[in-house]
Amino acid sequence: MHKKTKAIKKTMVLNNAKLSEPKQVKLSEVINKSKQEDYLEVHFTERVLSCKDPEHHYYILTHCDETGEMNLYVDKEYNFKDVNWEMRDEVCGEWVKEGAKYELMLTVYIGTELDAPERKKIFRDHISTVVGLMMHGDAALIVANPTLCDSKVNICYYDGTEESSDMEELGLVKDHIYTSLKK
Repeated sequence: MHKKTKAIKKTMVLNNAKLSEPKQVKLSEVINKSKQEDYLEVHFTERVLSCKDPEHHYYILTHCDETGEMNLYVDKEYNFKDVNWEMRDEVCGEWVKEGAKYELMLTVYIGTELDAPERKKIFRDHISTVVGLMMHGDAALIVANPTLCDSKVNICYYDGTEESSDMEELGLVKDHIYTSLKK
C-alpha cells in the first residue's frame, strides 16, 4: 500500500476518533443524483492552478446532505480542514505513479459500525460519478496529460483497521468519465 494512503487512513481514524457523538445518517437517504452535477463547486488553491504534474493533484470530494451540494477541493496536498468528519461522505483521491504510469487512488472511510456494508455498497454504486466529477473538475490536468484517461482507478474502502480494509480495482479513468457523462 502506498505510504500516502496510509497517512490518509491515519488522519481519517484520528479525526473520527475525536467525535463525541457521530451523526448517524443512512447514506441511501443522502444521495441525490439529480442535484450532483448542478451543485458541484470546484475549489483550487493558487499553488495547484499552474501545476500540470499529476502527482501534485490531491482531491477531496465532499457532499452536503441537506442541499445535495458537492464540493471538490483540489490542492497540492490533502486539505483535511474541509472534510466533515461527522458525515464521513468524503472521497479522497490522488495520482500515484506506478512504474511509468499513473493510477488514481481513491480512499473512503466506511467505518466499523453496523452500517459499514451499506456505506460500502452506496460508495460502490456511485463511484463512477465520483471519478467523473473529479476529472471534470480538474479537466485542465486531463487536457495537459491526456494519457491519464488510460490510468487505472483503485479504491480503498477503509474501515479503521489495516487488516480488513478492502482494496478494489475499478477499471480505467476513461470508463468512469464516459459513464458519468451518460447519467
